Amino acid sequence: MERVLAQLNLKGKAHMMTAGSHCEVALHILDGHQCVVKIIRGHSSMDTLGATRLVDDIVSYQRLLSDIGVPIPRERNCFPLEDQGTQSTNVVLVESYEGEDAGDCLARMNDEQARFLVRRMLCAISPFLRARRRSGGPLLGIDPKPNNFAVNDAVTYVDTVPPRYRRDNETLVDLPIPTDPNAWKLAYWRAYTPEGVLVVLQTQLCRVRPDLLTTFVKEISAAASACGVGAYFECLPSRVFPTMSALERKAFVRSLEPTDMYLMRDIACFLAHRDSRKFDQPWLDAVFKQSHFKGSVSRDGFEHLKGELANAL
Repeated sequence: MERVLAQLNLKGKAHMMTAGSHCEVALHILDGHQCVVKIIRGHSSMDTLGATRLVDDIVSYQRLLSDIGVPIPRERNCFPLEDQGTQSTNVVLVESYEGEDAGDCLARMNDEQARFLVRRMLCAISPFLRARRRSGGPLLGIDPKPNNFAVNDAVTYVDTVPPRYRRDNETLVDLPIPTDPNAWKLAYWRAYTPEGVLVVLQTQLCRVRPDLLTTFVKEISAAASACGVGAYFECLPSRVFPTMSALERKAFVRSLEPTDMYLMRDIACFLAHRDSRKFDQPWLDAVFKQSHFKGSVSRDGFEHLKGELANAL
């Protein structure tokens, strides 16, 4: 990061921020002006031409988000840059600083503050949810984890890498695009459908604050009903497990398939909410890490996690 900042002739102070799964992030400050610098490292198959294509995709995705009304950073500049130290080509994204990480804000909020923040986050992505209900509009995806929002006077969606939109005859779901059909379907579902986007939001909120599960369930349920997908959320483990017996819960877990990773995360959030001493933050973080998929969905990892959750119930 320091080498790239030097190449960009950014001579102020740089503070490393929470890295994303695709990039390094730094907050750069000079003469009171703040900007966020993101470096998307070139993966093995990305040459200069690939980096240029990625820049075009990021810019196109940002424009489409802005066109439908999703608030994104006001100032943004994206370009390829050859790393003089490694001779590889990276993509650099420089954006205006839009506020504090929403996940960090959520971690210290009380119930009412958290409820208000969730409503603001839902408001920020509501143009996406409305667009997905209309036919003929642009096909876009979104990743609504709390860390992908910035909070100031407004709530801004700041995660435009990887770009998620339909380009020509190809739908971009991740970077690089998964070759495993199950991973591709899951990546599409989680980012392009109202069900997937809202369950990602709920589980990621609960990962930060499992004690506020009931608050998050109420807010997400209302948004889901407004989107016409309320029935799906009424069947989530976090809704039905409180009235189930232990045997019924175990049977539910045993029926899960490898593509049900987000149901498993919802179960983990339910357990952490019910008994935070036994199922503490490190345990919950470990479940999320084990259930993370990238290029493929691991059946072995899935079966291990399924067994762990079934035993916990």
